[in-house]
Amino acid sequence: MSGAPRTRYLDGLRGLAALQVILHHTYLTVYPLDQGVHPTGLTKLATSSMMLSGLGVTVFIVLSGYTLSMSAHRRGWALPDGPGPFLRRRARRLLPAYYVVLAVSIVLGLTVLSEETGAHWDISVPFTGLDVVGHALVAQDVIGQPYAINHPLWSIALTFHLYLLFPVLLACAVRWGIGRVAVWALAVTTPIAVAAFLNTGALLVLRQLHFVGVFAAGMATLAIVRAQGVVTIHGRERRPPWPALAIALFVVWAAAPLNHLNHVPFALAVCCLLVGLGTGRLTALRRLLEWRAVVWMGAVSLSLYLVHAPIVHGTWLTVLRPAGHGVGDIGTLLLLLPLAVGASLLGGWLFHRHVERPLAPGRAERDRRPEAVPVPERTG
Repeated sequence: MSGAPRTRYLDGLRGLAALQVILHHTYLTVYPLDQGVHPTGLTKLATSSMMLSGLGVTVFIVLSGYTLSMSAHRRGWALPDGPGPFLRRRARRLLPAYYVVLAVSIVLGLTVLSEETGAHWDISVPFTGLDVVGHALVAQDVIGQPYAINHPLWSIALTFHLYLLFPVLLACAVRWGIGRVAVWALAVTTPIAVAAFLNTGALLVLRQLHFVGVFAAGMATLAIVRAQGVVTIHGRERRPPWPALAIALFVVWAAAPLNHLNHVPFALAVCCLLVGLGTGRLTALRRLLEWRAVVWMGAVSLSLYLVHAPIVHGTWLTVLRPAGHGVGDIGTLLLLLPLAVGASLLGGWLFHRHVERPLAPGRAERDRRPEAVPVPERTG
């Protein structure tokens, strides 16, 4: 099981984030909002939590900044062996599994999953040669259509770009302090991302720019946890009520009229939650996050994320659609949820065991070490 006892809750958070992504895409299979299919009445109220996209990705990015910083923070925000080896390790860890899924998705998108059915998968097919090039270069947020081929893969480009930016953020942290870096990153990138969201023709790379600030906030959160929750404000040390701040920020985000455009308050709520968990508070929540099943989902979350979309769509297409269960039907959703989640968990576990782990250099040896920490490169 991934994670040392004192950090297993991080894998638990990762696991819940992966589950949220699967639930969201299962929901979109039945109610493809981008194609004008919306629930109404009590159905809309009961399923509203599954409508919001990006929540799982936001948690993944916060956790990525947090866990990637663990080693660098101990060395004064310096990478142990420099940017080059760090980037090579990240590429070798993330890209082999990604390219396997990309190749399989291309084959599926040209054959058994090529039909446009009115479900959410339609944003992935058909695709062009330019889409294949963009995905092959891990630049689908700039080249081609970002959701083509396999729609969740857009965030792999985001993750890889953040890896490239990580050494720059570390250098800025040395010069100005990670707190200032996080504040300025959020202040600069958030307005640009919101403006890009309002402009439907803007590149995805601009619409996701706020994740740079979210990533930096995750780095700053690690520093706060290492300081036992103490921050210096105007020269005075303070220990804010982190759990209360997490609740307040979540309420602010949930009540905002355009909360689907940007999840920065939600990300900051997750950061405050991490401080509470990392400084020994919220013990009941921590026990829940350290539940074996949740930690297991976190340990295989990269595989779950990579493979779940074609599995969800394929389950509906081959099992429920032939039986007359189409889009826009609450009965379809109730049937698809257990089937799709179960199939995704099974498929993710098989992919993790037979593809991701064998392709990850040195992974088996690291997992056997008692001091191993959760792998930081899980993505949303």
